[in-house]
Amino acid sequence: MALSLHACILLLKEHHLLKSSAVQSDLDTDMSGIAYDSRKVSGPTLFFCKGTHFRPVYLSMAKDNGATTYVAEKPYVEGNGMNALIVVNITKAMAILAAAFYDFPQDDLFVIAFTGTKGKTTSAYFARGILEQAHPKHVALFSTIDTIVGPNPDQRFKSDLTTPESVDLFRNMRAAVDNGMTHLVMEVSSQAYLRNRVFGLTYDVGFFLNITPDHIGPNEHPTFANYLHNKLQLLVNSRKVVINAETEHFDEVYAAAMTTTYPDSIYLFASTDFKPKRDDIRIDCRFESKTLSTTRSQFQLVPVTDKAAALNVSGQYNLRLIGDFNESNATAAIIGAGLAGVDGAKAIPALPTSRSPVAWSTLRCRGTASSTSITPTTTGA
Repeated sequence: MALSLHACILLLKEHHLLKSSAVQSDLDTDMSGIAYDSRKVSGPTLFFCKGTHFRPVYLSMAKDNGATTYVAEKPYVEGNGMNALIVVNITKAMAILAAAFYDFPQDDLFVIAFTGTKGKTTSAYFARGILEQAHPKHVALFSTIDTIVGPNPDQRFKSDLTTPESVDLFRNMRAAVDNGMTHLVMEVSSQAYLRNRVFGLTYDVGFFLNITPDHIGPNEHPTFANYLHNKLQLLVNSRKVVINAETEHFDEVYAAAMTTTYPDSIYLFASTDFKPKRDDIRIDCRFESKTLSTTRSQFQLVPVTDKAAALNVSGQYNLRLIGDFNESNATAAIIGAGLAGVDGAKAIPALPTSRSPVAWSTLRCRGTASSTSITPTTTGA
């Protein structure tokens, strides 16, 4: 991987991010590394001066380790002798340049992304399990729990963040492509948009599961309006959209999807008993609970509209989990797999063996519950 100084300047200008530049070397000079941590700089590297706690000494360390160009929101004397790219927003610049450095790996993946206050992890594992049935050892996963970039055990590791920093995100995407992955299922937290970790990224299918007034505070979102706004960005950046019609603030969610997505590419799902408050809203898929034991549940998925029927995902599904919310999460995953070309014939046998470590550990810890109400564990915004 490499990126020239000239390409950096053009990309930053294209996105109206470049304020000024100070070029000390040939514009065609390539940088063979990219980093925001000075300890990870080795050789000619593009270095980002990022973070509220950034200290100029980090730039000095990066320079000593071989960095030749730095990107920052203001000039630093510690960077004298280096190429300097001064930008309007450092995190947006980092996302744009990281994608280019790793040669836009998202273009070689079918990307399915989930957001929601609850259920992201469970839905992501359900979706990956179904896709793996159709594409064995070709489905990557970026979740709160695990990051999977290849079919081998050493290509699976624990995640540090629900959605990684942009440099790490695109590096993992590139690794997934190089390892033969064709599909990617990922969780996208509201923090990912607040911190511009996924700036410029477009998803093939984007999900909005639900929203509740969590994650509001000094270290997260200042207000609920800010929280909702950041969650809605996933819909604005998705080619096709799937929405849980039973979510709170449905009108705002649906309006956000409509700003950039044709109605024919928006899919709504809900339980059988749910009645929309608006006459202009049609539910595309309905799910209905059928049977329940202390450890398993069964539900029927019924496409209602023609576009939903075309996905060929109708049928009776079994889960090794209980709770209406798990049936809702599974319905989302089934629809997403359908939009990726995987029909019910593959989804039905895959779903009983597909479960997230979070949901499974919650069920095991609580034993044989006497009701269907298990509160899902939430580990990301």
